[in-house]
Amino acid sequence: MQTAVENGLKLPDESSAGAPAAGPRLLCCNIDLTLFSVRHAAGSQSESLIHDRPMTICVLSGRFGFDLYGETLIIAAGESLHIPGETEHSCKCIEEGELLHAFTSSRQPVPRIL
Repeated sequence: MQTAVENGLKLPDESSAGAPAAGPRLLCCNIDLTLFSVRHAAGSQSESLIHDRPMTICVLSGRFGFDLYGETLIIAAGESLHIPGETEHSCKCIEEGELLHAFTSSRQPVPRIL
C-alpha cells in the first residue's frame, strides 16, 4: 500500500496514544482510490482549496456548508457531493460531524526503494 505522501496527499499523523485522531484518518490509498475520513467541530472551516483530481465527499454525520461555484450548498448525514478536479471550494462545519473523502483517481505511485 502506498503512503499518503507517495500518493500526493499531506495528512497529519494519527495519534499513537490510542485516542481518536483529530486530523484525517487514512482508510485506503492505492493507485485506484484514496479514501480518508475527517471529524470536524461545529464552526470549523477550511481554507479555499483546489485539488488536481475529482473527489466525492460523503457526510457520515453532522451538517456542512460547501462553497462551490459562488454558492453555498448545505449537505447533511447520508448525502454526498462530487467536486470536479481543479474546482475551487471550501467547507464550513455547521453541526459537528464526520466527512468521508474519496479521490476517484490517484497519481501514479512513487517507486519504493527497499
